[in-house]
Amino acid sequence: MSYKAGIVAAITELKDRTGSSSIAIKKHMQANLPADKKWMNATFLAAL
Repeated sequence: MSYKAGIVAAITELKDRTGSSSIAIKKHMQANLPADKKWMNATFLAAL
């Protein structure tokens, strides 16, 4: 899963009416990250 697809999935799954914070999106993505993939914060921020 790409970071962009992960961000879109996180926003739709969080279902926050006022918008999802970047911290909430990051936590959701890290919880659902495959074990073989390393977290890259710079890539996440660029995709956000």
